[in-house]
Amino acid sequence: MQQSPSPLVVVNHLYKQYESDAGVVTPVLKDVNLTIHEGEFVAIMGPSGSGKSTFMNVLGCLDVQTDGDYILSGQDVRRLNNEQAAELRNRVLGFVFQGFNLLPRRTAVHNVAMPLICAGKEKVEWEPRAIELLKKVGLSERLHSMPNELSGGQQQRVAIARAMANYPHVVLADEPTGNLDSTTSNDIMNLFRELNEKEGITIIVVTHEPDIAAYAKRLIKFRDGVLVYDGTVNDAGINA
Repeated sequence: MQQSPSPLVVVNHLYKQYESDAGVVTPVLKDVNLTIHEGEFVAIMGPSGSGKSTFMNVLGCLDVQTDGDYILSGQDVRRLNNEQAAELRNRVLGFVFQGFNLLPRRTAVHNVAMPLICAGKEKVEWEPRAIELLKKVGLSERLHSMPNELSGGQQQRVAIARAMANYPHVVLADEPTGNLDSTTSNDIMNLFRELNEKEGITIIVVTHEPDIAAYAKRLIKFRDGVLVYDGTVNDAGINA
């Protein structure tokens, strides 16, 4: 009998609010409940101020919820200290950002290898892994290029390769095509789809563009801090 996919992200009654210096409380996430399993490809959408970016920050262990539970890969994130949360984040998660966030004075190989270098890996370990990943994302000819020698799409491919360096369970991509033209955006989303379908990597993408969300299989929508839709992309009327 085929084994069911394991839950990677479990969120129960999640609340997040911010309080100003004047004591004004602003609720951002309100009673969010969901589970994301291994191998899913999920898009998160919502208008500005809907809470989707805050939710992504909580999922990425970059922010902590005010109340409720967040279980990541079997661990209760709220019970971890900063060092433990950082270790879990580095082991389980890979990040891709809209602005690429590459080190300007490092080659593509060094940029991809940074998570491994920061984890204390020796060059004999990190260099082959970085080269392997750059080849996988179609940059075998640009291994030693600097970021300013690469197009926007190529820089994002380097960022995706970097996100994969530590063999993450989940890749979190925050508006990964926001700085790219439509053709390059499609190339990047096809790369995410390939990583999901061929390697089983769980992909979670935040986007405000329906044509980008259409690459996912599951859609989550936020409005005013509330989860208002959780279902298939097709049922939401978004088609690839």
